[in-house]
Amino acid sequence: MKKAIIIGNGPSCLEYEYGDQIDSGRFGDIIRINRGYKQDNDSLNEDTFKHVGQKTDIWACSDLRLHIAKARAKELSKILVCFPAFKWNDTIAKETEKEHTNIIVLPPDYEDWVNSLVSFKPKWPSTGILTLAAAIENYDEVVIHGFDAYDFKYDTHHFFEDKPNKYKFSNTSDHSGLSEKEFLSLVQEKYNVKQLKDVI
Repeated sequence: MKKAIIIGNGPSCLEYEYGDQIDSGRFGDIIRINRGYKQDNDSLNEDTFKHVGQKTDIWACSDLRLHIAKARAKELSKILVCFPAFKWNDTIAKETEKEHTNIIVLPPDYEDWVNSLVSFKPKWPSTGILTLAAAIENYDEVVIHGFDAYDFKYDTHHFFEDKPNKYKFSNTSDHSGLSEKEFLSLVQEKYNVKQLKDVI
């Protein structure tokens, strides 16, 4: 059975000390997202290791970090790059994958599939949601942790920084916490997706 665990960047991660169990490999491939892997300047999120671990098999990043993905290509077995559908560029995708065989640029089909279940429009799914969509297709079992859907009960929206939760304190044009929450609930009902706290 192919298994994976996706560590989201939500602050709920700090409520648990699951680091060692995540790193043990019992949940399969460990997938981290954007700066949840490490900061753009390559500094590690060391003070959170006891909560989320540090081992990483696959890194998923947004299109804004494509240049970083190329620079990190040799340090990871696989990198997923998520472009919002409205920014999709077939030429860039093909050139990137030709230059770096371990970088996969997720096609807009994943966003289409997400929107077929729960509409995010006119906004678009986050890197975490697109990564989850790809994992559902490619793994028999997927465990998720730190997918908070920008929950307003948290004043921050990333476990590794103290910046205000912009989805709570301002009106944003990119992602929808309500759509994300609905999508997460739906895939846990219909697919083999489980919360880490429920299986640990």
